[in-house]
Amino acid sequence: MDDYIIPKSIRQPSRPSKEDARALAVQHATILQHRKDLEAQILSSLVYLSTFPPNTTVASQPNPTDAREFRNHIRLFQPSDYDDLIAERNVNDLCGYVLCPRENRKTGRGGEWTLAPGAGGIVRRKEVEMWCTQKCKRRALYVKVQLSETAAWERAGIPDIEIYLYEEPSSSAPETEEDATARKLSEMKLEDERQSMRDGAKLALERGEVGSLQPGAKTAVGVMLQEHVVESAPPTGVFEDEDGDHMMVEGYRILREEEHMVTSGTSAQMNTYGNR
Repeated sequence: MDDYIIPKSIRQPSRPSKEDARALAVQHATILQHRKDLEAQILSSLVYLSTFPPNTTVASQPNPTDAREFRNHIRLFQPSDYDDLIAERNVNDLCGYVLCPRENRKTGRGGEWTLAPGAGGIVRRKEVEMWCTQKCKRRALYVKVQLSETAAWERAGIPDIEIYLYEEPSSSAPETEEDATARKLSEMKLEDERQSMRDGAKLALERGEVGSLQPGAKTAVGVMLQEHVVESAPPTGVFEDEDGDHMMVEGYRILREEEHMVTSGTSAQMNTYGNR
């Protein structure tokens, strides 16, 4: 009985001392304060970048100092923080891309949607007014896809977080095999879509569905005019009225002069014959 050892599973846990509880509370408070400091740093960077860049340069070739500063400020941003930065720049009448000093586009009054040929047709008006051009939109989204959804305080200690800027295509650079393949596939897809539209328009025309054609589309329709010449005999000036219906008045026929003379002669002969 003296050698019996109480198993660990049924031992009563030791109560933490006041020093341990205080150290744990200080640790939690330090973590919370660190989070607040990072949130304040992100907010300060957001306000600072909302009026960026200080040097007026083109967005395709930004000032190296501005580009480096932008990458340092943006490295702990989440995508939602980046969206807030774009909205703040639009409030300041600036393009959503941080390294662009130009103003964002204004489409005027209207509904939620607008026509933007360079953006792919009909898009939301809000999306068009975020940027000055579609190129700046591409540059800004290139940065956004590199941002992480992970909380900033979980990434703050990682030194190798790097944000890269969009590499502008060089016209003098030779086209790679991958770029050529992508370009050919894009051209083939575009040609297939155009052929499909032409076939649909031809089928609609054959069915007589004029309303299904695109507005403003002009369709050539061959029209042949054939002229029929009707030859008629010239008038002779003689009225062909054998029955003399035009001489009828209230059912009685009016005799012409020659007919009257013939009728009178016949009546006289009949009277002479009767007297005999």
